Amino acid sequence: LGDRLRVAAMVDIGAQDTRLNPKRLGELRALVNETLPGALGQGPEGQGDDTPWAGLRPATPTGVPIIGRTRYDNLLLNVGQGALGFTLSVGSALRLKEIVAGCNSRAIS
Repeated sequence: LGDRLRVAAMVDIGAQDTRLNPKRLGELRALVNETLPGALGQGPEGQGDDTPWAGLRPATPTGVPIIGRTRYDNLLLNVGQGALGFTLSVGSALRLKEIVAGCNSRAIS
């Protein structure tokens, strides 16, 4: 993230889009300002110079990610880590690497 600070919060189970709720975004900014004064800097009109972003976190019902081949030879899956994406990313990538290299084609799901 270079010289930027990432603040993440607010998981919406079942969200269907990435629209941001302005009220919740304001609450998050207030919490950041309270906890880390000055971290948001000063942007136009006295607002922070943050860049709001939202993404969907695909998850499986069991919480176990889907890692493996599909019926298409050129498509492999590494999805479903949900809120544990950062935590599981290295292990998931290593598992997918093994599958691509043909070390063990057993999928995880």
